[in-house]
Amino acid sequence: MTTRITVNNSQNQADDTDCQALEQALTRRINISGFTDVNSKEAICALCQVGGTNNAAGNLAVTLEDSTSPPAFAATTITLKQVKDVLKASNLKFTLRQYARNRTQDCHDIGLKHQIPGDLYKKLIHMFGPISEQDSYWCSSFQMDSDVCPPNVKDMLVKHYNSMFKK
Repeated sequence: MTTRITVNNSQNQADDTDCQALEQALTRRINISGFTDVNSKEAICALCQVGGTNNAAGNLAVTLEDSTSPPAFAATTITLKQVKDVLKASNLKFTLRQYARNRTQDCHDIGLKHQIPGDLYKKLIHMFGPISEQDSYWCSSFQMDSDVCPPNVKDMLVKHYNSMFKK
């Protein structure tokens, strides 16, 4: 008898539909005129950049300000707790880390746009020495398996990850 086993790795990241559902649900929860799903994506990705995907993440928050004149909405602070509450209340079956793994390029681009390096940036500098500003926006653990993360940063992220299990 021959058996074939197929491993489904799709649970490592949320799909696009799920990510959009979270962004839409957050927009509804914020319920501010002029605040869009794009703003929700920016807030969620910024929270991921600053460590929101980590189990030990504390009271993280980001503030979005509309720079258009006149602004479409007033400065709005979104907390990690709000995002997690929306995930739970919306009955979405994925984690913020799985969201970030789907949105790796978006998280990088939003980090770059708003000068938010990845949460492991300083730690990786201590481990490996100087890191370019360009690479700093990729320095988040959820980028480790990203197809778009630069190989040199992926290598540092893998070494960092493996170092956590050495005694």
